[in-house]
Amino acid sequence: MNFSRLSLSFVTDSPMTLNPESKYPTRRAYVLKVRGDASPDALAGRIENLVTGQQRDFASGDDLLQSLARDLEASLSPARIEIEATDAGTPTGDEQERKTR
Repeated sequence: MNFSRLSLSFVTDSPMTLNPESKYPTRRAYVLKVRGDASPDALAGRIENLVTGQQRDFASGDDLLQSLARDLEASLSPARIEIEATDAGTPTGDEQERKTR
């Protein structure tokens, strides 16, 4: 096979798009430490968010899931506040047009 004549048209025929949001973002990465005396019917340990360093102990599978849910909810709250604050100060297209007249 002659590789010098290999067509790379497949590279340029389709545009590449970069997704800025990872399917598994780092802010949702955790370390799960299971206690030495834990068992399948008595799950216990600690979960730590790698970005924030927030640690939560859990004494059951339900506690673990609730800890994850609380951490996810907390990570969404600041983003919502920031978006709302940014949007509140941004004039709409009509408002911007009126200002330029």
